[in-house]
Amino acid sequence: MESNYDGRPDEYSGPQEWLTWFDAKYGLSWQQCRQSIHPLQAVLLEMKGTAKLWPKPLQRLHWLHAVTFVFDQVETAFAATDAYNRYYYEMSFSRMTEPWISHFLELAAGIKTGSWSALEQEWMQSLVKLLRERAGDAQPSLLGWDRLYHAIWGTLLDNKDQLAVERIKLSAMLESLTADNRAYSFVQGALANLDVVAMNEESAVERLAAANYDSVSWLAYSFAERSLEQRRWQPFRAWMNYLQNELAECRNSVILRPFLTLCRKADLHSDEDWGERMIAFLPHSYEELASHWLAAGHYVRWADLLLYLGVRIETLTIQDLREAGKAAPRVLIPIYHQAVDDAILARNRQGYRLAVKLLKKLEKLYEAEKLAAQWGSYIKQFAQKHQRLRALQEELWKGNYVK
Repeated sequence: MESNYDGRPDEYSGPQEWLTWFDAKYGLSWQQCRQSIHPLQAVLLEMKGTAKLWPKPLQRLHWLHAVTFVFDQVETAFAATDAYNRYYYEMSFSRMTEPWISHFLELAAGIKTGSWSALEQEWMQSLVKLLRERAGDAQPSLLGWDRLYHAIWGTLLDNKDQLAVERIKLSAMLESLTADNRAYSFVQGALANLDVVAMNEESAVERLAAANYDSVSWLAYSFAERSLEQRRWQPFRAWMNYLQNELAECRNSVILRPFLTLCRKADLHSDEDWGERMIAFLPHSYEELASHWLAAGHYVRWADLLLYLGVRIETLTIQDLREAGKAAPRVLIPIYHQAVDDAILARNRQGYRLAVKLLKKLEKLYEAEKLAAQWGSYIKQFAQKHQRLRALQEELWKGNYVK
């Protein structure tokens, strides 16, 4: 048993005694954070040091409480900042808390469920309560408390008794909330997580649909990803339907990328054509869709997509053109035809030179497909069609296409 000083509890004390001591000794630490929360790093190290000789399972729970306490100090410091510089503080504080959040998640991932002592159970219940209350606070916050809450719950999903108790508490919270309350989305998301554990995805989807999408979208993606990994196609389809409906008006390719990535993964492992869902978001899904069809060897669909959107050949990478040209040279023929026509429309010497350069590559494609006769007919008609463009005729002569 470690020795105490200045009233500090010991390892046999409960979490409430430690939280009371934390508050008495470090509760005003936020006042040191005038322009930076760096002073809280020393506070966290000192708090963790009080449990350095404890048994590892109990030490981990103590440290999680310590990090949570420091996060509360960060929130208090942020709330005290002036409105004029609030954006600066938000960026600065958020960046500086990233290592602490990573540390919290690492500690949470190491929690071992099983035969816990009564004291360990008390510590865990205290931690869940702290995070539930913080995430369920209706006031705006700097940190993602809901993610911290779910990180802890990720270690408790096989504890049916704990799940039942938590559902009762969350349901009671929900009864007192309205949809415009910030806490409403958190509670619906937490209950949706419990529904997913119970394999009741239909109810989970309904809960997230009732919540604010921006607040719970990350949960929907995690549920969809889990269903995909388990090859449970019905719930996966339900989550993708929800996401597609919420993203229907989105025109931002960055926001769409997680959804499109899931479509790409699903298309490789199921019989359903998930490319159709990606098509629905064109042209904003072009890069992901083109990359997917090329990687999957769907060269005809890839080429049709480029032609449909009028993608200029110079925007394609040499690697992509080389891959398609080697595997299916025929699909590149109409793309190069279009590129030649576009180059001529420039009506200048540079454009004509580019056209002849493209004709050289087009000729190789015809040869690869054993279409020498068709090539000869095409180039003859091409020269005749543009016989009035003297500069183009000169470039064709330099390329040995006319005499």
